[in-house]
Amino acid sequence: AYGLVEPSGVAMLETGEIITCDRRAGNLKVFTREGKCLTTLGKSLIRPCALAVTSTSAIVVADEAKKDVVIFHSISDRKPLSLQRLNSDRLDLQMPCGVCVTSTDQIVVLDSVLKKFVLFSKEGTLCSDNLIPKEILSQLTKGKLNKAASLYQGLSVCKGPDGSILIGHSAMGSILQYDVTQRRVCREILENHSPKTKPCAVATDPDGY
Repeated sequence: AYGLVEPSGVAMLETGEIITCDRRAGNLKVFTREGKCLTTLGKSLIRPCALAVTSTSAIVVADEAKKDVVIFHSISDRKPLSLQRLNSDRLDLQMPCGVCVTSTDQIVVLDSVLKKFVLFSKEGTLCSDNLIPKEILSQLTKGKLNKAASLYQGLSVCKGPDGSILIGHSAMGSILQYDVTQRRVCREILENHSPKTKPCAVATDPDGY
């Protein structure tokens, strides 16, 4: 439908346009709220897999095949900013598979090969290459990790309230709230009480809840 081949990730601008990654087509598609396709972005992308929108309507996209995260400053931007290139002396992304922005527009990227959360400023400058230590993330599993990769492969992230992010783990059935500024766990919103609970994606309302 709508010319999509393999949609992966969706976000909405304040003006109402809907944006989705098309992983297999290697681009972004922008739709009106009624579902009419307005434009296609990112001809330089290869396999975009996740996106987030900042308060200024900039679009942050993770491309797992290019091993990069790029920023489109508007839906008419044809020359996105590469965070890999901007931070080439300090950064070497391997498989960015998740991205979100905080309430202050800092950019958080999950790299499943590096097994790290990476933090950037809203301008795209690297702030931390290990935002959340593994021992903190292990709270999602309620125990010791047998396979480190399993912790990262089932994660999804989104903006939370007051500068925090929410981290969901589908296999473990847990959602954690993490304060990016103070670098601490705020609370576990959803605990793994039922094997049927598998949060495969997390999202918040405009107030971050």
